[in-house]
Amino acid sequence: MKKFYKIILGIIFFLFLSLLIAPVLFQDKIISLVKKTANENLNAKIDFSDVNLNFFSDFPNASIGIENISIINTEPFEGDTLIFAKGINGTIKLTDLFREKKSLNSFSIDNAKINILTNLQGIANYDITKSTTNEKNEETENSKPSSFEFSIDSYSITNSEIKYYDEKSKTTILLENFNHNGRGDFSQKNSELKTTTNSSVSIVMEGTNYAKEQKISLDALLGMDLINKKFSFLKNEAKLNNLPLVFDGFVKVNDHNQEISINFKTPSSDFKNFLGLIPETYAKNVSNVKTSGNFSVSGKIEGILDQMTIPNINIALSSENASFKYPELPKSVKNIYINTTRSEERRVGKEGRSR
Repeated sequence: MKKFYKIILGIIFFLFLSLLIAPVLFQDKIISLVKKTANENLNAKIDFSDVNLNFFSDFPNASIGIENISIINTEPFEGDTLIFAKGINGTIKLTDLFREKKSLNSFSIDNAKINILTNLQGIANYDITKSTTNEKNEETENSKPSSFEFSIDSYSITNSEIKYYDEKSKTTILLENFNHNGRGDFSQKNSELKTTTNSSVSIVMEGTNYAKEQKISLDALLGMDLINKKFSFLKNEAKLNNLPLVFDGFVKVNDHNQEISINFKTPSSDFKNFLGLIPETYAKNVSNVKTSGNFSVSGKIEGILDQMTIPNINIALSSENASFKYPELPKSVKNIYINTTRSEERRVGKEGRSR
């Protein structure tokens, strides 16, 4: 019996030692295999400096880390960097490594630069997956259940930058100091995604600065209908600088366009909401400013987003008999009345200009 126990303990020790040294012994092969598989399935060149595997740091999960990963576009965006990240990390259940169906528990992206481009022909640089030549085989593949699911406990993107440029509409959106985290289950047909986002945003459309390094924060609960590709805003609170906003609506992703319907408004009518629009650099300490009267913002973004059309944007601002006074100033500003609306019905012409 003692001999039996020694054999069992020896096997356990061998398995433990194998798990410990496997990442080191097979690291070069793993790196080569990951690069080969990615490049065979993407119309882009993927590269990275190192892959780290660990079976114990997140036990009973296995963790994988990829360092200095880059995805470089091919034609028609030859040489452009789609993504560069200093680190991408993920965890998967250790037992899933031996099962047909695998589940990603969490992932994180750190210090990334993401450049999203759409050219005059409406081609996007993120559309890099290789299509199959045999449609029948593709349909057969799609009808089979996936062997991989995103049953995510948590995910995050930290200290990153996202830049979007649409050559046709001459629109640039830049998100800097972008930090985002969320929880959700992408393996279900219908589920919820809870997210928190903080960033600064700059928006330029046809040479006009609509926002420059404006601070934004967002706590959002999204309803995800993954079958119909419809994402509904359920419970959402945002801040633009210090202006609070609540909103609802949905975004539906179709084969050739996106349907967008989003309503937003200030949750209260305090005139201090107006001061919240002023960047902190100029507003100093808004919390000590005495205000009276009301101020409200409401609006709607609705329409189709495709190669020829941009959703309509309607914004209304109103204030009645408002005033404010800074503590260090002898007098207050009184009798403030605001009643203005702005509508933007934008359509992209053949030459790539919006009107």
